[in-house]
Order: sequence, then structure tokens, then C-alpha cells
Amino acid sequence: MKKGDQLCILRADVNTEADALNILRLVGALTAVGVQLDDDCPYLETRELVEAGERRLVTWTLKARSICGRFETRKLIDAWHDPVWTTQHLEHPFAYIKTAFQNASLLGAEVARLAPVALIRKGRRFALVPFDATPERRQELLTALEK
Repeated sequence: MKKGDQLCILRADVNTEADALNILRLVGALTAVGVQLDDDCPYLETRELVEAGERRLVTWTLKARSICGRFETRKLIDAWHDPVWTTQHLEHPFAYIKTAFQNASLLGAEVARLAPVALIRKGRRFALVPFDATPERRQELLTALEK
């Protein structure tokens, strides 16, 4: 930290891996628009044993403004947590980044629910058989491959 630097502290409880990923995405998005991490102590993680178990707290220390001076870190953090901000700021660079992360999460959830398929070749013909196909459907597809 240099004399005169203003900092923004981002502190969050991390209860799940999804929480950890969300905070990493937020910090990644901030750095992508030019918000720098503090030189001395950009990241600190504490774990406290409490009656109910373990409490994990992460702290990110960032500069208060982006390098270019256009973006205030605290306002961007607030925007990250605002579900309608991206619709009100369609052309903002941070909106693009936030939307990209949201889309990646949605696509990942959609892909995860889909069953993979087996590709079975017989000469120049092939069959795509879903792994979750019933035995009857699997046999039907394989029989069609033989014709």
C-alpha cells in the first residue's frame, strides 16, 4: 500500500464451495475492469472453531478505484449483488462480465443434468446411445445400426 491509497475491504462468510466460487468470480470481475488488489495483504482467510462447527471468513483487500479511475470498487460490489443492475447498465463492462459468469453457471447446470451418450460405430454407420437409455431403447438403437 502506498501513502494516500484508499482501500476497499470485501469480507464474506464462506459456507459452501459455491460461496467460495462466487467471491472468486466477483474479485476476478473486479480485477478485469482494472481494480487492483492491495500490494501488502490482498487476501486473508480465517477459520474459527465455533459450537456449530467451523466458520470460514475470507477477506479481500482491493483498491477503492480502478486504475483508469472510472469505476468505484464499492459500487461494483453492490452491483454484483443487485439482480437487476445488469439490465439497467447493459453496456457497462462489468455487466458483461457478470452476465458471462451467470451464463456459465446456467450452462454448467444444464450440461450437468444431461446424460452423456455412447458413440458406437459399425463401418460407416454410427449410433448415439444415451447412457440413461432404457435397455429396450438401447437395443432398438443397436438393432437399427445393424440394418
